Amino acid sequence: MENAGAVPLEAVSIGFPQETEEYGAIGVGEASEYREVDTAYRYAAFQVEAGGESFVRTPIDYVGETPLRPGRYTFVLGVDQGLTELTVELRQDE
Repeated sequence: MENAGAVPLEAVSIGFPQETEEYGAIGVGEASEYREVDTAYRYAAFQVEAGGESFVRTPIDYVGETPLRPGRYTFVLGVDQGLTELTVELRQDE
């Protein structure tokens, strides 16, 4: 998990159909260590606290989605300075 936004993330969690991972706080420009999960997809459920605001993204379903191949991936999160939008990108790392 990486914070590429303008404000510190106070609490971050990511959820897949079978499990949820809690990451806690991630400062601006910082990244967490990799975590191993059983099954991951290119999108996931996110709950992020930043600047006293709560941001939630929940996939409708995973129908038609295939799990990511084994490897290292980083979800790059960002919350803008105005605390109005959460952006999420997935990056495959080497």
